[in-house]
Amino acid sequence: MVFLNGGGLSGWMWRPQILALPELDAVALDLPCHGVSIDRPWDSIPATAAMVAGWIRANATGGKAHVVGLSLGGVVGLELAGRFPEVVDRLVTTGALGVGMPAAETVGWLMEVTTPLALRMAGRLLQLTAEDRVSLAADIGRMPKGFMRHAMRGVAGFRITPALLASPVPALVVAGAREYRGIRQTVAQLEADWPQAEGRIVPKARHAWNWEYPDRFNEMLRAWLLAHRVPDWLGMP
Repeated sequence: MVFLNGGGLSGWMWRPQILALPELDAVALDLPCHGVSIDRPWDSIPATAAMVAGWIRANATGGKAHVVGLSLGGVVGLELAGRFPEVVDRLVTTGALGVGMPAAETVGWLMEVTTPLALRMAGRLLQLTAEDRVSLAADIGRMPKGFMRHAMRGVAGFRITPALLASPVPALVVAGAREYRGIRQTVAQLEADWPQAEGRIVPKARHAWNWEYPDRFNEMLRAWLLAHRVPDWLGMP
C-alpha cells in the first residue's frame, strides 16, 4: 500500500495508519517538495503521478499497489488511476478536488501565507503526539517558498477526465462532511459518473480526518482494500 501525503505535510502524517495496519505492508511516499523529496522541485499533477507510477513499477510486488491519498495526494491518486491504471490495485482518496475553484490564484497566495499557521492550529486541535509535533514543525519550517501557490494552481486546474471515468481501478472516494463544498461535489460527481467508484461522505469529519478519527479511517482502509466493501457508517454524497 502506497500513501500519498497532503500539501505541506510529509509521509509522517500517515503514522496512525502505518502503525495500525502492518498487514498492508505500507510505504508513505514523500511527494516533491516534501520530506525526503524536499529538494525535488514541484512540477505538476501529471508529472507527480508519473513519478509515483514509476516508483510502484520498480518497487511494488508485481508492479502494482493499493494507493491511498489525501488532499494533494488524493488528486495525484486520481490522476494515477486515470493515466496509469495498470499500477493501481485499489484506490482510496479523501479530500480531493476535481471541479475547480473560483479565484484559485488568490486562494493559492492566501494558502502560501496562512498554511504554516493553519497547520500549527490543526496540530493543537488534533492533539498530536510529541513525535508528530516535532515532525509537523519540521515540515512547516522547510516548506519551499512558492510551493503552495504552484501546487494550488495544479489542484485548481485538475478536472475529472474521460480517462478517469473509464478507469478499471476500484476506487473509494470520500470527503469529510465539514470540507469545502467543491471537494464534496467532486465525490458526488465521481459517484454518479465513474462506474468503478464508490463516493461517500464521512460524518462530522474535517479535511485531515485520518488524524481526527484514526480508528475509523483504518477501519475504512481494511474494509475497502482487504474485504472489498464500503463501511455502512459512510454516508452518500
